[in-house]
Amino acid sequence: MKMTRKYLNECFEYREGDLFWKVRPTSHFKRLRTGLMRNSRFAGRKAGTKHPDGYQQVKLDNVIYLKHRLIWVLFNGEISAEKQIDHINHHRSDNRIENLRLVTKQENLRNCAKGRNNSSGTTGVYFHRASGKWCAQINKTHLGTFTDKADAIDARKQAEVERGFHTNHGI
Repeated sequence: MKMTRKYLNECFEYREGDLFWKVRPTSHFKRLRTGLMRNSRFAGRKAGTKHPDGYQQVKLDNVIYLKHRLIWVLFNGEISAEKQIDHINHHRSDNRIENLRLVTKQENLRNCAKGRNNSSGTTGVYFHRASGKWCAQINKTHLGTFTDKADAIDARKQAEVERGFHTNHGI
């Protein structure tokens, strides 16, 4: 079934970045075997669980949905196939509507968190041992080699601005 704003409003109440079950109308259970007893048992409780990858998920009508996508639809309507929902602050469990934005895949990649194996402290800046210098790159494009780490960081930050990266990128 296609998730519509109306249907989701009948199922959930949104509070402070989370979804809570409502007592659902009996019309929802004509095609389900779970019945009204299960419906009233969960009403008022927080919906969903945390997936190992950090995203929140909700099982609705025997289908698992990502909670941030349901919240987006609840507030803004349908999400087209070529769009994604970006968590602006990089926290996958922070589903406040003000932390979510609808973006293309490319735009979403311009707001990535710093990699776990980053040792320089800045995305796209690394130390090249053979030359003993700092290198800066963006999207596989070499920006230069620098004796001073600060110069490499400045080159990377300038390239991010020129290419329209989000201010949270690499944080």
